[in-house]
Amino acid sequence: MTKTKLKELRIEKQMTQKELSELSGVPQEQISRYERGRSMTEETIKKIVKALNVNADYFLGLTDKNNEKG
Repeated sequence: MTKTKLKELRIEKQMTQKELSELSGVPQEQISRYERGRSMTEETIKKIVKALNVNADYFLGLTDKNNEKG
C-alpha cells in the first residue's frame, strides 16, 4: 500500500480521519501516521479494509481493480 492510497480511498468514501477511526476501531492518530507513510500491521489493514469496504488486494496495490465487498 502506498501512503497516498489510504488517504485517497478515505477521501473517495467522503470520510474524515475521525469517521474512519470510529468505523475501524483504529485510533485517529494512527490513521494520520499511516497516511504519512507509517507501516500497518496485518490486523490494522483488515480493520481499515473492512471499514472502507474495499478489496484488500486493491488497498495493498496488488491489483488495479477494486471489487468492493458486498
